[in-house]
Amino acid sequence: YEQNIKLKSPSGVEVILINPDSVDVRIEDKTEKEVRLEGIIEGVPESDYLVGSIKLDPERAKAAGPQSEIESLNKGTVRIKLNGERKSFSRELEVEAINSQGKRVRSISFAPLEAKADVFIFSGSNNKAVGIKPKITGSPLAGYWVSGVSTIPSTIIINSDSADLSRVESIETSSYDITGLKK
Repeated sequence: YEQNIKLKSPSGVEVILINPDSVDVRIEDKTEKEVRLEGIIEGVPESDYLVGSIKLDPERAKAAGPQSEIESLNKGTVRIKLNGERKSFSRELEVEAINSQGKRVRSISFAPLEAKADVFIFSGSNNKAVGIKPKITGSPLAGYWVSGVSTIPSTIIINSDSADLSRVESIETSSYDITGLKK
């Protein structure tokens, strides 16, 4: 929608040039969609402490706004600001839409407006990254074979105040029975 600019100048003031000479207003449909929520850490915990995991509740929210903005939206963001924390915590935080430049998109709203963020923080002084070793039992159906076994993630960080972690190279999973499985 384009409209020419019309001005009322104060008494004794003459308008010499209007640039631009029109206002362009774009109107579009409002729409909604459900998106996953993601926690983003801003800042750092206390020295020698690390952020372990983040759990958001709810994990999804309904986003509403202009159709062009909602179509390109793939997640809602919960900003978790740290300032030297050394203990795990829970906070109710606002859900936001963030663009590729890291700026908030104010034309998008969420329901619910907030999500509870449970942030696990642990001491980094006695940690070790180790592999995850899947424990597979049984055999697949005749004519099939195991062509590969992997985990996502392939490593985890372990921590202990009392155990000697230098001897730990991997952590084994629970047993997964593949007896009689195919593809």
